[in-house]
Amino acid sequence: MSNALPRPAHASSDAMGLGPSPSRASQHSSFSSTLPSSSREREAGWNEADDEGPEAEHQPRLLETLQDVPKPFLDKARGIVEQLRGREGEQATLDANSAYLLCFQLLKLAGLEAEIPRLVVFGQQSMGKTTLLDYIMGGPIGYSSTDTGTRQPVVILLRPSESADSVQCWLGGEEIEVKELQARMKEIMSSQGERISSQELEVELAVPNGVHAVFVDLPGVKDDSKAGATQTRSVVRTYVQNNPNDLYILVKKASDDPANWPWSLREFILSAPPKGLGLTPRQTVVVGTRAKEFLVNEKNDIRTQSQLLERVLKRAVKDSSGAPLPLFLLELFSLSIEEKDALDFAAKRAAMNRQMDEGGRTVRQLLETAFEPGPNPQLSRKLTEFFSPSRFKKELNHKFQSLLSEQMGILERRLVRKRLETQKRISDLEDQLALQSPQSCRECIKLYLRELMQVVTELVTGNYTIIRLPHNGDEFLKTFGGNLRDNLEDGHELACDLFPEHYDRGFLTKIIKEAEEVFRRQDLEESLAPVTGPDGRVVMQPGHIVRYTLSKDDTNMFGLVQSVGPPRATEDSAESQGAAASDASALSSKEATVTFYFRSGQAQGEQSQFKTVDKQRLAVLLPLQTIIHPSTPPPAGFRCWRRFYRPDGWVGLQPVELLSLSLRPASVAFAEGKSSPTHAGASGGGAFDGLQGGEGRQRFSEKSEAVVKALAGPDLRSAANAQASEQVATLDELFADAATGDGERHSHAHRRTHLSALQRISGDFADTRLLNQLALTHLGRWLKFHICNIEPDRRFSDHVLLQMMRSVRHVIDKADWEPLVADLLQANVGAGMLQLARLAACAAASALRRILRAASAEVNRQIKCGDLRSGLLFLATNHRFMEELEQSLEEYTRKKARDCAQAMRDLIFEQTHAIHFEMIEDFFDGCKRFEADFLGGSMMGEVTQHVKDSLAMRKQRLGIADIYARQENGAGTPDSMIYEEVRIQFWVVKMLLSAPLTTKLYMHFIKDIKDKSMHLASEDKYSVTCENDLERTLQEQMLCERSPAGRALARTDEELMEHFNISMNKDELINQLNAARRTEEYTKLALEGVAKLLHQLQKGSGVDFLTRLDSPMERRASACRNKKHSSSGEDAREGLEENREGTGSAAGRGHTPSGRVGQPAGSSGRLPSPLNGA
Repeated sequence: MSNALPRPAHASSDAMGLGPSPSRASQHSSFSSTLPSSSREREAGWNEADDEGPEAEHQPRLLETLQDVPKPFLDKARGIVEQLRGREGEQATLDANSAYLLCFQLLKLAGLEAEIPRLVVFGQQSMGKTTLLDYIMGGPIGYSSTDTGTRQPVVILLRPSESADSVQCWLGGEEIEVKELQARMKEIMSSQGERISSQELEVELAVPNGVHAVFVDLPGVKDDSKAGATQTRSVVRTYVQNNPNDLYILVKKASDDPANWPWSLREFILSAPPKGLGLTPRQTVVVGTRAKEFLVNEKNDIRTQSQLLERVLKRAVKDSSGAPLPLFLLELFSLSIEEKDALDFAAKRAAMNRQMDEGGRTVRQLLETAFEPGPNPQLSRKLTEFFSPSRFKKELNHKFQSLLSEQMGILERRLVRKRLETQKRISDLEDQLALQSPQSCRECIKLYLRELMQVVTELVTGNYTIIRLPHNGDEFLKTFGGNLRDNLEDGHELACDLFPEHYDRGFLTKIIKEAEEVFRRQDLEESLAPVTGPDGRVVMQPGHIVRYTLSKDDTNMFGLVQSVGPPRATEDSAESQGAAASDASALSSKEATVTFYFRSGQAQGEQSQFKTVDKQRLAVLLPLQTIIHPSTPPPAGFRCWRRFYRPDGWVGLQPVELLSLSLRPASVAFAEGKSSPTHAGASGGGAFDGLQGGEGRQRFSEKSEAVVKALAGPDLRSAANAQASEQVATLDELFADAATGDGERHSHAHRRTHLSALQRISGDFADTRLLNQLALTHLGRWLKFHICNIEPDRRFSDHVLLQMMRSVRHVIDKADWEPLVADLLQANVGAGMLQLARLAACAAASALRRILRAASAEVNRQIKCGDLRSGLLFLATNHRFMEELEQSLEEYTRKKARDCAQAMRDLIFEQTHAIHFEMIEDFFDGCKRFEADFLGGSMMGEVTQHVKDSLAMRKQRLGIADIYARQENGAGTPDSMIYEEVRIQFWVVKMLLSAPLTTKLYMHFIKDIKDKSMHLASEDKYSVTCENDLERTLQEQMLCERSPAGRALARTDEELMEHFNISMNKDELINQLNAARRTEEYTKLALEGVAKLLHQLQKGSGVDFLTRLDSPMERRASACRNKKHSSSGEDAREGLEENREGTGSAAGRGHTPSGRVGQPAGSSGRLPSPLNGA
């Protein structure tokens, strides 16, 4: 019985060859129509217009995307599996090599040839790639020509011939004579001109005494200076990316140093994807050709084998991580024209072997005679391994078997998973066809909408696992998601569209500027605050005003810091400063020199005295005028320090309580930085002018005054003194303690400088693109912030105010002001708060619109990829249906925006049309009860009482105010008092509306969406009812039409099919079912073929198509030569070539796998050990 394996009727020539023959064109066309576009493009080859590269068009076909296998190809698959089954029982006929080739042809029928490893040769042009491939295949049967060369990937299928002396050949699926192969291939290559094609050309050869193998010859990589260099590299890069499981042989010239390659070539070969090929030592071997020429050139420069080894290692090629790839330097053959034209393949093989033997002997002689051996014999053996052809073949064998075993194990598991998925799909399709009453178009639309509701609900609640999507969901969020700014901008456009007459087009820009101004003022105030140390305490510095606490009675002295220990030199020429510097020289790190002030009876003005004191008793003070703002003055009851003269004459500090404050802005000269009056006796004003943090703060004139009352004790925590008299103090006399408890304040301020205004409002993640409830959370925080910071901005003239004063019945000289406050409050609501409510509602609608669009796209993706019922595919691909669905979703979001804005408007009007003037007292009473119930303190009781007293005093003053009286004493005029009351009541309204307005956003855009949503589409319940507002709205839009009276009238199935232009029949389901059954059968056959191949690998035979290519006669001659060399004392040299497989070269043992790579568990077969890793 012949060892040749029958060729399976050109099973794979159509998929990768030049094209189908005319008799099989229709068959090829039907197969192409079932492939993804990338696979069809790969079959058709590279378009001539694509000069830059086919990376985008040529993507590998994955097993997971297989949807159908045409019946003719399925018949061929059955025949291949029958060959595997029939030959398994025959003795010594089915080995791993034949099983490998049959498995390759089986996978190729479905375009899955990239799943099984092949041996690929590539490299620079005219470096001997095809010649090396001829040597590996066992004979000169490839194509090589200096004037044409390889212009497209050539796939060579090698198998044993049934004839003992002739070679059979098929080119592109057509059987030809061997003598025609060279001319036909040259004709094909020449017909392409300078174009390099990515279309694979298939050559199948049946060779006497051959083996089953698959080889690929890629086009040579050209230099940058040659035409088509970019095109060639693109073809090679695409092939490597689409076939990551192949074993690659990189061919270069032996004398080439990769360090001297052009930058573009080095990046292409050595770099990681996408710029480079990204090859690793696990799947790559480097071969340097013209080894004899390399040695002849090197012997003129170096003398020893050690130096030669260094030169060899420099020629190694490294991968992107810096690991060297396995390297061999070989002397190949070169047949003469007469020998190439010979028709006797055995004669050409003999000529090749003869030249390889002669070249090998020459190389060995050069290694032994031209270079002096070193003292270590191991070095000579290491050097010889790099030039050994047999070592090269064994290394290829080892790497190929490792790749094959690992990949086939992975492919087997994937085939099992694919078959289970396909069986489930068949079951679903059979269930749909088995229904006596086929599913109607109306119920299909309901089912689609229910799936849409499910995805919407899961997106809103965050339960949709987008990490399963491509790119881990990043592209999904990038495409459909939006951050707070995106939602506000889209909401602004929607508000302008929905409320053209009631919404200001410049409102968004206005409030953004207002928010930035608020944060600018906050940053300015924090920047002017004193510097704090790591423990949160203020860092004391010279020039600070301080409070010194006496130990005997805990009273406080007023002082000015001169120096802080350790001392630092000063350049002050004043005598007093020099004395202070001399005193500071002896300070310890716990001491400070402070200037204290006193007044004696004889001297005029104040005098000063330096003292060294303990820093622990010092506290930094800030002048009150540097920390207050005219728009937010300190409230009544604020506690601070007053500078005063003690009975003993020293200047001390008295704790006081602020009752009222009258602020007068500074003059223009002072505001521009000119000299200003300071408190007398403060050493020329140094106490204030030199204070850090005073620059840039608004100053007040010396006429600014405050009414204060002294406290009962020596500090600010003392109780109020009811018997103390009220005193009038200038603003320069008042001071406040610097903050000492906020240790992280400055670090937070530094971090906030890198945040946008929206991030500071809604959190650090306000710029994150979201499609869930957090988008509304960020919007709610934004709404609360602006509600709290909005102020009444409408003011009216005295004419209008007097006209709107309400008369008191039977009283002629009095008017009621409280109704006027209500009118002014309502007038100020429309300018800001209503605009804010409309913008927030429209921004929330924009966020919902993003979620709905994302859900619609995701449902369509799931239907098209088979994750959902394929019976809905006719809807997902119907343009009319999708357009109306998108329009319905848009109308729903606009309706929700209008409804929410109206609800928020009603809520605002409710609060402003029913004013509670006692609401502030209720707020503070609630805080007092909260403190008593949960905090256990009593501080709020005193604060609440102060608030009530202040409000009562304010009402009393408003009640007795005469609007016609002139205010000579600077007290507030009645109109200013009325506007102040408006601000107070506006603040009450803001506090009352902050939470309810945010709740309206949740109720309209979250609760109405996710309530009562159930996932029934996966069940066979086709009578689906509406369970939330969105689904009900969509069903009315999609399934009904409006009558002239505005009523929703349900469409029948016929009307729906006509409206959406849908053709409902069973043919589509039947075609899908047949395709799924063919896919399932093919998956079963492929799984059996892979299992047969794995069985052969586990038996221990292994796929060996490299060391078994010699004929029996040549193997006997090789054995005789080995015996002769052994008897003549040269066994050490030849032993290196025939050594056991576990020996490796010194160039790369450390990078070689140490055992069976990727062999399935339980395997008893043995793979050869690595030979020459690099």
